[in-house]
Amino acid sequence: MLKILKIRFLNSPNVSLNEIKNYKLKTVLKLLDLQISIKEKGSLNINLNDFGIREGISEVIVTTISLQKIPNAAPIGIIRRNNKTFCKVFKNSHTYDNIKATKLLVANIVYDPILFVQSAFTDLDSAEFKKLPDIKIPILKNANAWILFFCEYKEKSKAMIVDLNPLNAKFITPSIRAVNRGFNAVIEATIYGTRYKVFKNKKCFDWIDYYNKIVIKCGNSKDKKAMEMLYDFLKV
Repeated sequence: MLKILKIRFLNSPNVSLNEIKNYKLKTVLKLLDLQISIKEKGSLNINLNDFGIREGISEVIVTTISLQKIPNAAPIGIIRRNNKTFCKVFKNSHTYDNIKATKLLVANIVYDPILFVQSAFTDLDSAEFKKLPDIKIPILKNANAWILFFCEYKEKSKAMIVDLNPLNAKFITPSIRAVNRGFNAVIEATIYGTRYKVFKNKKCFDWIDYYNKIVIKCGNSKDKKAMEMLYDFLKV
C-alpha cells in the first residue's frame, strides 16, 4: 500500500492532505528520504499571524529541494485571502519542479534585501543554506523564522496555484522592526524585475527607477547595494 501511495504522492496533484495523514505523513515522507519530525496531533495548529504571514500578500524567500537533494531559493508572495493560504509559482522554474516532485516548501522570513535580489535572479551559494535535524529541506542561514508547508497544487496555463498547509514552524531570531520604506522599495523593485524577466515588459523599468529613488532617500547601505545588484542582473 505504501509503495502505491508513494507513486501517487510523486505523480498526482490531487492527493489531499487528509489522505496523506491517514497513511501517516511521517512514514510517507521517509520513503522520499525527506523525513521530518512532527507531532501526529496538534502540529497543524500553527498561527501564521505569529510569523508575520497575515491577510494580503507577504513576501518571503521559499526554499525547496529536488529529489537529487539540490536546494533552491526564490522570492514568493504568500497570499492569505478568504481563509485560504496559497501562492502562485510560474512554470520553467526550479521552485515549480521541486514542488511537483516533493510537495513541500519552506517559507523563510527574511529581512535581508540582498538575499531577496540574489535569490530572484541567481542560484544561491550552498553556504547560504542551513540543514536542520528535524526537516531535510534546508532553510536559509539568515532566516529569522521558517514555516514548512505541504503543497496541494492546481495547474494553470503559465503557472500553478499552490494551496499551503503548515506542518512545522520555528522562530530563530525574533525581532521587532519598524517599517522601512527603503527595504520595502527593494522588494517592490525586485518584483518588477522578475516580471520583466517573465513578460519582457520594458515599462517595468519605470517602476524600478521609481523605487530606486525611494531606496536612495530612505534605505540603508544594504538596500542600496541590493538595488545596484538588481540593475546589474537586469543589465540596465
